[in-house]
Amino acid sequence: ESWAWLRDLGRVMNREPLAAWRTIDDVIAALAATRPVFAELPKVAPPVAYRDGGACVPRELMRYSGRTAMHANLSVHEPKPPRDPDSPLAFSMEGATLALPQLTPEFWAPGWNSVQAVTRFAEEVNGPLRGGPSGVRLIEPAAKTPPRYMREIPHRYERKKDTWPVIGLPCVFGSDELSMYSAGVAQRAPAMHVAMHPDDMQRAGVEAGDSVRMDFDHAQAELPVQRRADLPPGVVGVPLGLPQGFAGPLPHWCRIEKA
Repeated sequence: ESWAWLRDLGRVMNREPLAAWRTIDDVIAALAATRPVFAELPKVAPPVAYRDGGACVPRELMRYSGRTAMHANLSVHEPKPPRDPDSPLAFSMEGATLALPQLTPEFWAPGWNSVQAVTRFAEEVNGPLRGGPSGVRLIEPAAKTPPRYMREIPHRYERKKDTWPVIGLPCVFGSDELSMYSAGVAQRAPAMHVAMHPDDMQRAGVEAGDSVRMDFDHAQAELPVQRRADLPPGVVGVPLGLPQGFAGPLPHWCRIEKA
């Protein structure tokens, strides 16, 4: 109940309507009554008390039937699923077999995985879902007075004179957690390097294979340069997840000079 602290704060301060909130439906109703942009919010999904044939809508698929084996090493008694007071969904595979599009926890069909199965739930390919729309569009582009964040476009990124922003670059081999413990993956993982756009290489006076010294506020690193024309100019990247990788927070600003 992420909203419950607001309710508790309202009770301590004796502030209505916060103190009177009982479910997230009360929060949604308050938002809809306070801001015109949220007027349609109550229509996004059915209320907390919604039931299909008296049953909640299951979050889990029928394949979840082996859940007892998950903790069989500890106990063969299945614990009671946690209750969800903020939605008509249940942390279980039992419940209503048919649900509204707004309450479809996952698209699945025999032989199909995840969103690949969405066409089985739609009236036609790339068409609307059976049973109606899956939500409500709150912000329309043609609004007479668009919100501020739709009117004020941030300035285009501009390079700084002597520093580069460093971002993390996921690798096909090596970036997944624990994947480097597999010898086959480790053999295919790239060596640690810093990727730069050709324009930035020229700006720094380096070529592919040259070593550069990266000076961060909290650390230093010396890495070879790899040419990456698909990077935006003014941005450099380092591989993520490698054992010898950069351990600092990313993205981060650094100074680069030829080693």
